[in-house]
Amino acid sequence: MHKTAQRNGVLFYMAWESRQFAVIGDIGINSVVPDDFWETTKETVLHLFRSERYVHGLEQGVRMVGEQLRRYFPYDAATDQNELDDSISFGDSKPPRV
Repeated sequence: MHKTAQRNGVLFYMAWESRQFAVIGDIGINSVVPDDFWETTKETVLHLFRSERYVHGLEQGVRMVGEQLRRYFPYDAATDQNELDDSISFGDSKPPRV
């Protein structure tokens, strides 16, 4: 997350089994969004999660973050390059055997 030139990476962390959720922004985006942005975004997502609207909750959180990225770090097709891996980590429910 911290390996982008403008330090504007955002991580959505969801641990289904332990029921943990976080949305975290790197220093570049964190320095420009309103002070309560991350807490407001988290609460918006959790509100929808609590009513079992998981996809809608995550979608809303991504949209909220996307609006801030678009505002402070506008897309430029001529210079844009993907700086981070887009893969999703599903973890492993069992520790590896040694």
